[in-house]
Amino acid sequence: MIVPEDSAQPCQIWEFQFYFDHSVLIRTDLARLLEWRRLNPTRDCRRRDYVPREVTAVVVFSDRSLEAAGPEAFPHIQRIFLNERLAALERDLPGCPLVSLLRPMVEDRDTEVESRAAQDYAALRSSPELDEEDQGCFTTLFVQRFMRRNSQDIHAMIQDLPPVEETCAGRELIEKGIERGIEKGIERGQRGAIQGFLEARFGTLPNGVAEELGRASGPDRLASLQRTAALCASLDEFMAALQQE
Repeated sequence: MIVPEDSAQPCQIWEFQFYFDHSVLIRTDLARLLEWRRLNPTRDCRRRDYVPREVTAVVVFSDRSLEAAGPEAFPHIQRIFLNERLAALERDLPGCPLVSLLRPMVEDRDTEVESRAAQDYAALRSSPELDEEDQGCFTTLFVQRFMRRNSQDIHAMIQDLPPVEETCAGRELIEKGIERGIEKGIERGQRGAIQGFLEARFGTLPNGVAEELGRASGPDRLASLQRTAALCASLDEFMAALQQE
């Protein structure tokens, strides 16, 4: 829901639909009507001089195949097809970082996404349109598309992926890990940092994780586990690495 400060401008409801659902237009229009009623109380609507606050609705589909009904149904709802917008953007503004960021969201062929991953990632890292903070944010979001893959596969696709400590997300995780591991000695501090990474990413850890982690020893081994904790796609992936000798 977007509410402009200027009351003369309509409020907007945005819905993003990336799978087929017959109810998407119905529930979006219902949300629009309910929001209109909330913004325009009955007592005000009864005044002849009252100007209602308008509410518009937009549904962003990844592609046209997900549109449940044609434009004649629910004419108050604007439709946007993301794949078509990105194609136009890539044609009109070559090198636009939004294309590199959002392309993996609309491309359903994993091989195509993965073959262009390094190119898109490099475009985000070097885009003159993004400052350093935005570059870090965009590249972090981009890598999230591949979080079902293990860290080795991600690095194979994106060979210039920086060390975790150089990324925005990595620095945040490191800070949280250090808070838990500080003043506990080298190995105890490493274990505390690993546990901090995991808790920051996956919430409260199941019983037995800390005990299993306590059996791991050696600065190099713990350093490797620390990196895995920051990059792994799931807690199960980390536990598999932890149980390897």
